[in-house]
Parts: sequence; C-alpha cells; structure tokens
Amino acid sequence: EQKALSKFTLLEDSFDEVLDAIKHMDDKIGRLLTSVAFLTTAMLALGSLSAAQYLGYDFQVTPYELPVVLISITVFLLGVFMAVMLLLAGRAAPIGVPGVSGDPASNPLNSAGHPRKMSQLWFLKIAEATQDEWEGEWNRSIDEIREDRESDLRKETQNLARRATFKHDRIREAVAVLALALLAFSVAVVFASAAAGSCPAGADSCKLPITVPIETFHRFLLGALFAVYVFVQVGIPARHVNQSITPTVNEEECKVKKLIRFTSLYALFAALLVGALLLHPGLPDWIWLLLVSIFAAASMAIFPFSIRRGGGRGAMTCVVIALTCAVTVPAAYFGIDGKYAWQLTCAAGASGALLLSSLLRPTFDLLERQNRVAAAQ
Repeated sequence: EQKALSKFTLLEDSFDEVLDAIKHMDDKIGRLLTSVAFLTTAMLALGSLSAAQYLGYDFQVTPYELPVVLISITVFLLGVFMAVMLLLAGRAAPIGVPGVSGDPASNPLNSAGHPRKMSQLWFLKIAEATQDEWEGEWNRSIDEIREDRESDLRKETQNLARRATFKHDRIREAVAVLALALLAFSVAVVFASAAAGSCPAGADSCKLPITVPIETFHRFLLGALFAVYVFVQVGIPARHVNQSITPTVNEEECKVKKLIRFTSLYALFAALLVGALLLHPGLPDWIWLLLVSIFAAASMAIFPFSIRRGGGRGAMTCVVIALTCAVTVPAAYFGIDGKYAWQLTCAAGASGALLLSSLLRPTFDLLERQNRVAAAQ
C-alpha cells in the first residue's frame, strides 16, 4: 500500500509540474502581448509627432527613390499582427485531451477492463456526465477509484505536456517574428532621422516633395542594426544552452560546450558579414570587398564545427554555404555597381532566412517527436 501511495504521489507531483509549466507559458504570452502593445504605441507616437511628415518621403536608395520609412512601418505592423496571432493561438491552445480522444487511449478502460466514459480530472468529461454517472464514479471501492485516478493522471499529464509544448512552440515563433518587426521599426527610425537631418521640421524647403540622401553615418547605423539582429538570432540561443550546462568534466558536455563556442564564433562572423554588406559606399572598394570576403569565408569555415556530427551535417553545411554565397556575391556586385537598394535587399534576405529558420524549427521538432513515437509503436 505504501508503494502504491508513493507511486500515486509521484504521479500527482508530475501532473502539478506540467500544470505549472502551462501557467508559466501563459504568463510569458501575457508579458509578450504587453510588450507588443508598448511597441505599437511607440510606433503610433512616432507617426503622430512632428516626425510624421517624414513618413512619406522618398530616399535615394540607388538606383531607386523609395519611401523606406513607410515600407519599414508596414513591415513592422505586419510583424506585430503575425506575432499577436501566434501568441493568441498559443494562449488558446487546443483543449482536446489526447488521453480520451484522438490517441491510442481514446477509449480508456476502467480497472475491470471495460471502456470508461468518465474522467476524474478532465473538466469536459466531468461536465458531460450526468449526475448519476458522476455519483457512480465515486460509489466504488477506494482501490478501483485509485487505479482509475492513476490512469487519468498518466494520460492527463501527457496531454498537459503536449499543450505546454504547443504554447512553447507558438511563443518561439512569435518571438522570431517580433524580433524582425523590431528590426523594421529600428530601420524606420534610422531613415526618419536621416530625413530630419536633411530637412528639419518647419523648413520652407521641406514643404515641396524632396528626395533624402543616405549618408555614410546612416549606412553604418543600418549595418550595425542588421549585425545585432543576426548575432542575437544565432548567438543568444547558444549562450542560453551554455548557461544551462553544469560545470562538470563530463565528456559529452565538453563536446557540447565546444559546439557552443563555434556557434558563437559563427554568429559573430555572420553578423559582421551582414552588417558589412551595408557599409558601402562609405569605404574604399578594395577594403570593403576584403572585409566582406574575410567575414564570408570565416563564417563558412566555422559553421561545420558548430553542428553535431551526423544527422545531415553535410547537407546543412552545403545549404549554409549556398545561402552565404547567394547573399554575399550579389551584394558585392551591386555594391561595386553603386546599387545600394539591392545591398539592402540582400541584407534583408539574410534576415528573412533567419526568420524562416526560426519559424520552421518548431515544425521540425514536432516531426521528430512524431517519428520517434511512430518508431516506438
């Protein structure tokens, strides 16, 4: 009896831990929604101040003249919309319980081996039961009730864990989209400041349609913004893993730490590469090409050491090398040709590739879990 009681207590503890995880995910979603509200308010404030006159200005993004501030604000608002939709989807995670529907345990059995229509834990099943059924559930021996409770706890704990995972995945996707929206917001601020420097508010010359030039200082600011975005997206997850590793001499953990160091180096050089793409014109051609070449070669050389052996390591390396060349070579060509708009497009494309990777990661993780379950059956 003591052994059964101990097992029952452990099941309850596991149930409580997973339930706390769900509450923690909901708290995270609430805080993220609050952050989104503040960011949206900041953008609306920017549009309502004197800076609003710069929203429709065209900028000399050679070879075009584009309303970059307006484009950036549009990207920001679309990102905010997508992030909010993902957070709301996570907040309203499906409440169908795999333990009693849509799972191998869709017809749970009672202690006698007969199908059960009742659950002692799932509120929907309790609500669907008649008063007599609910009373009958408890008018049994304590051993039968305990055995069914253990079965319900096992199934409901796994269901709650799946709900927590669903919420966690939506949070990851929303944060990735929100990070890109923040980048767009920062780009809008940089271009608005460029317009304010070229055409102060209230100046008579600014009452006519004008085209704002992009100075070297603002190109360096754009490069810094994109570099920070890339470094945060690639490097911060590796740092988080490093902080979660205990300081031991375990051989496996030493290998993981080595991978993390190479991942951090890759994040650094990838960030420097994307940032450097936006620095020209502003540097001599040969210096700019040398920097871009060094950063591209270093990032491609380091990447294979930042992932585990096996599991498609060669394919991933080939994909990263191809993407790096697809971004670097056109940007270098357009930079020498004086077409800054396409340099900006290449940098934005690299940022979009990181966003796509972050959005697809939860899906790949889900497929991996499903394959593992299918292989175990």
